[in-house]
Amino acid sequence: MSDAETARDFANRCPKASRDCSVFSSIKPFTAIAQPCAPNAYDLLKITMIYAAISAVAVGLYLLSPKPEGRDFCGQTVQLGRHLSFPLNCDSMEFIDDAISPSSLLKAGSERQDRPLFVTAAAIPTQLLIQSRFWRVIPERFYASIAASPAFSAHYAKNHVSTTWSLYAKYSLCAYISYIALNGVIVLAALLLFQWLITTAWEPNGIVIAFASLLLANDVVKAFFWSPHTQMLNLVIPLGAVLVCDSFLRVPSRSLGFMWTVGCAIGILTLAYGSFPVWVLAGMLGLTIRLFSKEIHISLLRFSTQSLALVTGLALPSGIWIAVCHLVAGGYHNRELALYHQFIWIWESYHLGWSQLLTALTSNLVQFLAVLLPVSYFPVLLLVGIVVVGRSLRIPIGLVLRERSTTFVAIAISTSVCLIYFYFLGTYRERLALNIVLPLLLAAAILAIGILERVPRPLAALMVQVSIWILVVARFAYEISKAGPWSS
Repeated sequence: MSDAETARDFANRCPKASRDCSVFSSIKPFTAIAQPCAPNAYDLLKITMIYAAISAVAVGLYLLSPKPEGRDFCGQTVQLGRHLSFPLNCDSMEFIDDAISPSSLLKAGSERQDRPLFVTAAAIPTQLLIQSRFWRVIPERFYASIAASPAFSAHYAKNHVSTTWSLYAKYSLCAYISYIALNGVIVLAALLLFQWLITTAWEPNGIVIAFASLLLANDVVKAFFWSPHTQMLNLVIPLGAVLVCDSFLRVPSRSLGFMWTVGCAIGILTLAYGSFPVWVLAGMLGLTIRLFSKEIHISLLRFSTQSLALVTGLALPSGIWIAVCHLVAGGYHNRELALYHQFIWIWESYHLGWSQLLTALTSNLVQFLAVLLPVSYFPVLLLVGIVVVGRSLRIPIGLVLRERSTTFVAIAISTSVCLIYFYFLGTYRERLALNIVLPLLLAAAILAIGILERVPRPLAALMVQVSIWILVVARFAYEISKAGPWSS
């Protein structure tokens, strides 16, 4: 069944007046995925609570992981007990300071001036907690232990924080709680987005939940969930790119106002993290596909105007923020460009000559592959293993691919965009490489579910699904027990 046929089937099976998707449906661990029906609040609440519980267990178990060691670790270990600890990233105290005093973003040379939305999202609840004197619910000796930390004292002395010493530990805790809550919201959004991309429904299903849980078994969640930082957004960016691309592939003929609004929304998100333009690039490539498509075709004029509306909307929020910074702070500071020369390394190398450009491209490609390969082996092997299992069960893999062809094309486009974008970025870390492999995990999940729906023997289907859950548990056990990586 094609995507168009699936949409017509959805309309026929789920009329507005009568839906056959019960709001009291239970989790279905060993049955086929229900066809998409109109979402309802109860299903959304139920699946949200399930993912919240899984997330809480996962991040709690990471407190049992080995302590960070080695020169690559940027930060300090916070000990919660004899066996519980977590790494606090070296950038976290700067985020905390900005949440306590968000006006510092408009000071000249502010380190987080290029990410005002992320800081503001934490600053609002931080200020509410401070004004409500939230710290009173926690014993005073807890703040004394924080203040006694040499790293905490050194940070206060070095940065000349405007808050008085007696209140700084209390304000810092309010900011820390706000950032961790924000991290939790981001993780939950990634899990729900993963669910939606697979089923376009909120009805809980055990196998979908199993694959979604794998989003939590990685070094980004392990090393950054308990730190105030933007890195958790690396879970959302690649999945959001698939969503945008898939949407534009299905309905490419959108109004210019809609495209401009989408561009503006992505532009606002870019003020939280600089990689959100990947969504626009993936969407534009989706429109490019429809430019040459016979079934769903758009004209060159419509493609050009839609792309222009997207890019204009994307640039507007950043342009306004940069102008505000110039007016108030006398300039705009982008830490990533200044410190890591992100993207501009290509232009700088070109100005030194073609030989230098070729050397830089080759050298950076080697570095890029060195961080990409260690994080890509698991989803690649998982994808290959699912294909092998499907073949051994005599399932027509081609039919599964054709049924979800639009989504698989969106995954391929998003993976390619992330691959190119993060190569040209010039900053190579395992946490950034995660953007490239998460769409592969999504492809593996969709393919596995399509295969399970066609397994004729219930016992074989049961064995496959139990194997998936065993794999999930084993993956978590490995991630929790291994040391590092703890790169900055």
